[in-house]
Amino acid sequence: MKAKLTRRVAALSMTATALAAVLPMAAASDVYPSKPVHLVVGLAPGGMNDIVARLISEPLGEKLGRSVVVENRVGAGGTLGATYVSKAPGDGYTIFLGAISNMAIAVAQFKNLPYDPVKDFAHITQLAYSSNILVANPNAANYGSVKDVIAAGKVDGPKVLYATAGLGTSPHLAGELFNLLANTKLGNVPYKGDGPALVDVAGGQVQLAFPALPAAITLIRAGKLKPIAVTTRERAPMLPDVPTIAESGVPGYDMGPWVGLFAPASTPREIVEKLNRDIRAVLQMPAVRAKMAELALVPVGDTPAEFSAFHKAEVEKWSKVYKAAGLTAE
Repeated sequence: MKAKLTRRVAALSMTATALAAVLPMAAASDVYPSKPVHLVVGLAPGGMNDIVARLISEPLGEKLGRSVVVENRVGAGGTLGATYVSKAPGDGYTIFLGAISNMAIAVAQFKNLPYDPVKDFAHITQLAYSSNILVANPNAANYGSVKDVIAAGKVDGPKVLYATAGLGTSPHLAGELFNLLANTKLGNVPYKGDGPALVDVAGGQVQLAFPALPAAITLIRAGKLKPIAVTTRERAPMLPDVPTIAESGVPGYDMGPWVGLFAPASTPREIVEKLNRDIRAVLQMPAVRAKMAELALVPVGDTPAEFSAFHKAEVEKWSKVYKAAGLTAE
């Protein structure tokens, strides 16, 4: 009898210990957030990533009931901010606005990347994507279509030049993907950003480019750049009459800059799901959608699982493109 009582007391003690461990975690998630949330951006203020972060920060703060503070941690092509968040506590108070550059292309671009974009982060949601666009100097009569570019690329190869925002950027890899799928060898002319690259295309120093659509749209509307085709699988809502590269003779071509929200990998699932619900509600707000449309962005708002699958595919895709292009990691 005494032995049975002892075993019962021991079992009750173990149950109480387990409950004691679980209850604080439950309580913590119930009250999240209890202080401001820091939204880290790896790129400079005023750029597209920063604009998106500031666009969603206020309405997300209203949903959470706490302010969302945008924090720019700039350096190493956006990887400095990603590194910082990957090592932050997984409590939901430090999240990261990552992009195709620092969360996909960087895997192939840098030899000693100090974080694993897939394993070191919890996926919250893809926020939005845009398109790059194949453009030409408006006076380049020999470049009126994708088929014209392919024909020139097959005959003249590296002599057919396209301007880019720099090595490893989305305009550069958009061209390398084109070379891979269209079997051409267009030559890359790297600049320090989309701005100077597009100035030279508009001026006729270089005939082609694959810039991000938001960077090119003003010059396109002013008639200083000729739009040929967009890089995404579907046509861009901002330019519905411009075909895609895929439908213009390069089947399977699909490339678009994207941004998404990430948290440290150890962040509890319930916090990730709460952030996901709230940011998806923000992305449905008419004012947010209207502003994104102005920026040539298409809002997404998928589930953590959907975003995770998409992200893994992007990492694999751009690693293959980087290798096929014969590019070496820095």
